[in-house]
Amino acid sequence: MGKSIFLAAIFAGFVGSPAISQQQHIPRAQLEEMFAGIQTQTTWNINGEMLWGYFFTSRGKSELEKIATALKRDGYRLVGIREREPKAPQAAAEWQLHVERVERHTVNTLYTRNSAFESLAKDHKDVTYDGMDVGPAK
Repeated sequence: MGKSIFLAAIFAGFVGSPAISQQQHIPRAQLEEMFAGIQTQTTWNINGEMLWGYFFTSRGKSELEKIATALKRDGYRLVGIREREPKAPQAAAEWQLHVERVERHTVNTLYTRNSAFESLAKDHKDVTYDGMDVGPAK
């Protein structure tokens, strides 16, 4: 994870992961905290166009491939689908989909986007929306 994205992850309370792990709903208060932290602790224009990354996880790759296809049609860039290291030696394999797009968000629009992605994940078997990260647009 790049330094800029890691900083956003720290502000949002996502230390150790680019996304909120296995959470069903990202609270608006957490998004407010992330925006406030970025505004006070970086030189980023969080109110301007930023590179937003979004993550989905699943035990199987095929459902993530379906989501990736749909999101690519909607203008997202596929960063990749990768197998993640198990959290415990006996844990089942887990796959992660990462897409990104340069967009402008407010707390409200990001909350709406996250809600839509949570619904999208629920429409697919064993898929979880795993959160987002952010960094400056290049």
